[in-house]
Amino acid sequence: MTAMRGVALATAVLAAGCATEQQLQSPPPTSLALYDGALRAVGPTGYCAARGASQPTSGFAVFAPCSRLLGDAADPERDAVLTFQSGEPGSALVTGAVADLVALLEGPEGGALLTVDMPVVVASVETGDDVVFVEYSELGVEVETPPPLWRAFFDIGDRLVTASIRPVEGVDLGTEAERTLVGEAVDAMREAND
Repeated sequence: MTAMRGVALATAVLAAGCATEQQLQSPPPTSLALYDGALRAVGPTGYCAARGASQPTSGFAVFAPCSRLLGDAADPERDAVLTFQSGEPGSALVTGAVADLVALLEGPEGGALLTVDMPVVVASVETGDDVVFVEYSELGVEVETPPPLWRAFFDIGDRLVTASIRPVEGVDLGTEAERTLVGEAVDAMREAND
């Protein structure tokens, strides 16, 4: 299963508000070991790991509001699927090269870093402390106005990590709420792997 299929599966399950019997009996974890413990994925406060949609041995983790994973309603201002993808050792490319990554994302090849299966439009690029945030829209979606999406690129040790936010279908978070969530995700991952 590819990471994109994992996101699609997680989004469908979360949008339906489904929870497995096991999830209803025990709270979902708030962290997930990636690459056999080389990294620990942690989402923002109130987010839990969707183990069934994650691929920890490939560095891919899916998080969602804990309440949604338990089959309850989620705060509409924080109701999104969050994914982390971590690269192999030696994949780090942000620290010390933020300006280069910004130039790449703002250039004609920038969309290819965001998705491989549909065209995108980069709306804005922001930088922080060795992190690059990208706001973009997917052009291949079947809605009149595609929702804005955010992705962050940052390094943990010698690995590149991305954090992406996708609102649950039918939820309109807005760009400011999405940007806040992806920023919280970066902070949580960095703190968990400090």
